[in-house]
Amino acid sequence: MICEIIQKPGEKGSGGGRDAFSPGITYVCGKAISIKLHNIASTDWQDAAEEMILTSELSARVQKPYYHFVLSWHEQEQPTDDQMLAAMDDMIAALGLDEHQIVIGTHHDSPRKHIHAIANTVHPLTGKTWSKSNDHQKAESACRQIELDQGWSHDRGRFDFDVVERAGSKIAVLKPNTDAWQKKTADRAVGKRPKTSGDLKFEKTTGFETFAQAIPAPLKQKFAATVAGASSWQELHTGLGAMGLTFSKFGSGARIGIIGSTEFAKASAFGSKYSIAKMEAAFGPFQEPKEAYANDVKADHVAIGSITCAPSPEGEKITRAAAFKVTLLRRTYTALHLDPVTAEAIQFVDLADKPPQITFKDGTTVVDHGDKLSTSQSTRETRATMLAMVKAKGWPAVTLTGPPDFIRQMALECAGAGLAVHGLPPAIQLVADQALAQAKERQSQIEQAAQAALDGHLQDQVAREAVLTTNAEDRARRAAQAAEITGEAKAVQDAIGFSRSPLPSAFRKFAQEDRDRKLAELPDGRKAPSPQPSPNVAKRDEDGLRRIAHHLRENDQDEIERMKHLDISLIAASGGWVDVSRTHPDSADRQGKKYRIFQRGSDTGGVIPPESKGLRK
Repeated sequence: MICEIIQKPGEKGSGGGRDAFSPGITYVCGKAISIKLHNIASTDWQDAAEEMILTSELSARVQKPYYHFVLSWHEQEQPTDDQMLAAMDDMIAALGLDEHQIVIGTHHDSPRKHIHAIANTVHPLTGKTWSKSNDHQKAESACRQIELDQGWSHDRGRFDFDVVERAGSKIAVLKPNTDAWQKKTADRAVGKRPKTSGDLKFEKTTGFETFAQAIPAPLKQKFAATVAGASSWQELHTGLGAMGLTFSKFGSGARIGIIGSTEFAKASAFGSKYSIAKMEAAFGPFQEPKEAYANDVKADHVAIGSITCAPSPEGEKITRAAAFKVTLLRRTYTALHLDPVTAEAIQFVDLADKPPQITFKDGTTVVDHGDKLSTSQSTRETRATMLAMVKAKGWPAVTLTGPPDFIRQMALECAGAGLAVHGLPPAIQLVADQALAQAKERQSQIEQAAQAALDGHLQDQVAREAVLTTNAEDRARRAAQAAEITGEAKAVQDAIGFSRSPLPSAFRKFAQEDRDRKLAELPDGRKAPSPQPSPNVAKRDEDGLRRIAHHLRENDQDEIERMKHLDISLIAASGGWVDVSRTHPDSADRQGKKYRIFQRGSDTGGVIPPESKGLRK
């Protein structure tokens, strides 16, 4: 048997809000064969939902008082309703819900008999909320024990278990997974935690990871060194300010934010030892910074060169500045799109002021003026940053101003990245055009390689599917053998019948042990004969596929634009249609300026010319 704890699709965690009680109880009791109300004052299940909603309001903080779980048996095992209700009572006790309000219903509407339970996690007397901590582990332990008590075959679960004798009774004891626990502890120590439903929603909405999930290891190491080197809160604020970070107290915890942005993460995202309680134990009661960290040096920014967007009439595409700023911020702190040398050279990103400014450790600055970028000095890092910003903004072409060395180097780097550069001196323009042509040729080679990789991936998938089919057949064969063994044992037990006499009980026990022995001799159903790794998604080259799709859309758009300039009469003539606008009796536009009528045999069709602005009614 198995226990399934129901959770809402797309949400992390189990349970539901107060509005889930009424439809949930209606579903469970409306199809139930047997109904049991646990700690419910009313004897009518139709009143249970309202009573449970009122009870849940004893706790104003709980958001999901609705808790739904199901016990189900294999289709070869057909428990009675009394057995299912007894099993549910044991499960409720194991979960610690025996004092809570619960609605229970048995269902026979599928080959697998099952029993539902809807519980209210708010205690009806104390108003305290039941903790869901380790509920899956408790449920699995209870399932193994119920199987022993009622004589069902053991279903597989996430944990291995042992059966021990205690006071003459068999007890199922789960084996702890020490490796998993040690890994979880180590991950928490460095701030690695599973993504919450809020993290997943943010990624789905924006396409970016949250700051807490995207913190790189070098930043965590630098943060740890700063905390270790500080002896007071003010020293800590100063050190973090130089990194562009803030440490603030929020509620009962702490937040680490990015200066010049609304981005923040819990302090535990940098490691479990940076919680507010542990930080106050090290530095004393929390203190706000006495002086705000400032990086406003725009007055010292003297532009020596600039790069300006020069969109073509055919393909103007400029990304919104706000979206770009978030992108740049994440790239700066996560080093996703800037090379490590450039990312390391950046001292601070100030997006709060206008215009936004990036300051490097050597004092040089890059300022985003919206439709123009300027730098105070031409260095490898500033040019690489400006080029990344240009690509993030989606500029198709640029013009350059500044000293000759800056123009020459920036032009070659832009052309090498696939950007058209206009307004250059003839000699530099020739070299830039050649570099642009080479970049486009490389892009074509990349796309061909991506297609080859995709073809190889599909071939691997065919072979993998064949092996998976073989594995599935082996598992099905094992399941059939297990079903046959279970059926034979059940037939023997049915023939013996149920009796409390020693001899029939001994025979039934022998049949059960013989069944368990035969099942244990079968291959482990949890292990595939030929395990297959997950598909190598890297071979798909998603970036290459997106580039291909982008080029196809552009080609389709160009084709549509060309067709708009074709004479409709030529297209009609190629299909055998004749313009009869002058002679057709239904024609009100003999000149065909607004509406034309074409005829082919007995078929007649009307067409609006491209130059027409209206349609005759």
